[in-house]
Amino acid sequence: MRAFKKTILMYLSIIYALIICVSGLCACNNGNEPQKPDDSAENSYFLQKLEISGNDKIRTGGTTTLSATASARTGAGKLVTSTEGFTYLSSDETIATVNENGIVSGHKEGVCDITVKHEEFNAENKFNLQVVSTVKLDFASGSGINTFGRTQIKDGQLLFVNALSGFEVNFDGTELKGVFNSVTQSEGDKNYILVETDVDSQIIEIAANKVDTQITLVTNLTSGVHRARVYKLTDGKHSSLRLISLSADISYVTAPKHSEPRITVYGDELTSGYGLGENMDASKSYAFLAAKEVGADLDIMSSGDVTVAKMKDVWNHYSPDSQDVCDNVDNSDYIIINLGENDGRLIKESSATVSEFIDDYKQMISSVRNDNRAAAIICCYGMTANSSVLAQSVKKVVKQVNDAGDKKVYALQLERCDGKAYDSTKGYPNAYGHEVNALRLREAIVKLEADGNTPSLQDRVDYDTQKEDISVILLGGQSNMEGNSWWKYLEGTDDRYNDYLNGFDGIKMSFANHESEANKTPSFNPVKLGYGGARAPGNGGDSTTCFGPEIGMAKTLHDNGYDNKVVFIKFAVGATYFHNDPNNRTWQAKTGTIYKAFIQYVDSCIAELSLSYNVSLDAMCWMQGESDTEQQAHVNAYKSNLNNFVGELRKHYSEFNPDFMFYDAYINWPKEWQGDRPEQINDIKKQLADENLHYEIIDTLAAKLHSDNEPHGSVDLAHFDAESEIRLGEMFAEAYMKDFPLLQQTN
Repeated sequence: MRAFKKTILMYLSIIYALIICVSGLCACNNGNEPQKPDDSAENSYFLQKLEISGNDKIRTGGTTTLSATASARTGAGKLVTSTEGFTYLSSDETIATVNENGIVSGHKEGVCDITVKHEEFNAENKFNLQVVSTVKLDFASGSGINTFGRTQIKDGQLLFVNALSGFEVNFDGTELKGVFNSVTQSEGDKNYILVETDVDSQIIEIAANKVDTQITLVTNLTSGVHRARVYKLTDGKHSSLRLISLSADISYVTAPKHSEPRITVYGDELTSGYGLGENMDASKSYAFLAAKEVGADLDIMSSGDVTVAKMKDVWNHYSPDSQDVCDNVDNSDYIIINLGENDGRLIKESSATVSEFIDDYKQMISSVRNDNRAAAIICCYGMTANSSVLAQSVKKVVKQVNDAGDKKVYALQLERCDGKAYDSTKGYPNAYGHEVNALRLREAIVKLEADGNTPSLQDRVDYDTQKEDISVILLGGQSNMEGNSWWKYLEGTDDRYNDYLNGFDGIKMSFANHESEANKTPSFNPVKLGYGGARAPGNGGDSTTCFGPEIGMAKTLHDNGYDNKVVFIKFAVGATYFHNDPNNRTWQAKTGTIYKAFIQYVDSCIAELSLSYNVSLDAMCWMQGESDTEQQAHVNAYKSNLNNFVGELRKHYSEFNPDFMFYDAYINWPKEWQGDRPEQINDIKKQLADENLHYEIIDTLAAKLHSDNEPHGSVDLAHFDAESEIRLGEMFAEAYMKDFPLLQQTN
């Protein structure tokens, strides 16, 4: 065994020696690298490297210049570089040639190698090059380019007049430039374009009244194929634009395919985007947004001040003021007519009549239908106050057309743009108003697609079944509804204080406490302490230190499972009347300024809710009457005024519930102030409750609500104290839950 171990050790020693020997030989003569010359040989080079840069893709007829850098180590170990002394050779000169300066010229589509050598360093590398064919842009034939929005080819150029007319191309390269002529109609008018690529988008201003102006549309893109869409944003009443030529740094490729479906919109300044952006921006208009949502090509025919009377005669022209007839008006899938803003104004000014509007509208539908036999025609109305006055006329026209046999004409009510949806400084609907109506138009088109263009849009599209239900409770009246109770008195006295302070996420409210705030953005926030009046005396009382009955209501409804099933809209103004005071700051139906502001605010809130919910107006809670006790004449008129108020509200909101419950709270007014007139007001409230089925009294007297505890040392007898204000809200909620049990709410 010992001899065997010695033999093994001997063989291992021999193998190790052989490894050492072979390794030494390899280190002395590595076939993968040149043998290092003598250190004194400065003209000998090793570790050579050659780098080449340049565009690896050029168009036929195009060029690129190659840049080369050679580097090497001398025998002394010194690093040397060179940017001169290169030779170039193309592997296929039918595809590309290269001269002695490294300038490569593309000749035909294909791929080849450009070999670059540095003789002194004995260095060499290859540069792979692709030559792509150039698709010639021919405006006259449309080769290589798509146009949209009634872009006219005129004198070998593209003429853009209507807002959202434009073009699109596919191109290979990193940038795209165009040469434009810009014409504006008056001082201050501007030309804007929107440039969209597959990477991003930007708005570019083109100087007014400029000829042959080169505009860089996109730049600094990564190499490759990109799509660019260019839209004219300004209305044709203010400017026109011509595209003279277009150039990409590499080439154009096959023109993009048109989208489907195709939507044509006939409109006025609303469609052109007046009031949006700095001046106007049609890319924020309802029409553009709706088309984007459904992936449609959009053809807009619109202009400021245009009427149905004018559009019926020019609907098939390139623009409302063009004399040239467009040859591409017969391939629309959906035709949208949204006119009436200027017609309504002229009718108000007695410059036109409703009967003329109806006749012109029917003529326009007939003309459009003759060239678009299969299209669905959607007649929109109601986006503004002026167009709203013609709502019945539009519906009448649609009914007459339907009765005559054309069942693919529909009426679509748009959301009226006021309050949150209106920009009073510019006098037009704002971006939010356009977004709301883009959604309504989109849903209409989606429903028509789903229904196979069945006539289910009559009057308004019923897409609301896809939304969740929400119950609205209105809160109205004067200061005890507004909320003039200090919530600091709840701390330490009510174990529910922390709940009130943190709020109820499932019960939300929108609130305005003065008529001047009716145009504020209606926003629904969780009910919590701090949504009160600003008239509380002493102690720096304001809307953040006070609260109203919404707190007790929210707590009660939350505790009983009504989260996310009900919202409050509260509009209350302290010291307001039904009688006609000198400033008309009254709740008088139709005429009173408080009434009008209340309606305006509630309308805005309901419009916002309608975007996401099926809205049902189920109840109104009313706490008012104290101010009307000032004079006996006001008391005598109170029953008639209150009855008319309730009747007009139910009529105005009949769409959401013509018989909503009206919960009327008794006033608790000091007898020493107004004698027995508070009792007379309460008697009138009781009479109305007895005479009306959907009218109920909230008996604050039986509940012994009081106002004699706060603030300490200076009691405010005009307003409920904190404890009673909470109880008032609880009583409103209890009445509501009795009439609208939770089972009914969830069915």
